[in-house]
Amino acid sequence: MIIVAKKADGAIIARYEAWATGAYENALADIDRDGFRYLSEEITFMGDMIIWVQ
Repeated sequence: MIIVAKKADGAIIARYEAWATGAYENALADIDRDGFRYLSEEITFMGDMIIWVQ
């Protein structure tokens, strides 16, 4: 799972199935389109990726 979340309050903006073709690229494109700024990313102990935005 790829999760896009706001760094300030942890609110989840979007979720993407990581196995879907182009999921990471789609997440980055949606972040830009929706006016958020990419900050960083991390992998959780459960294997999910969190992309932090502002």
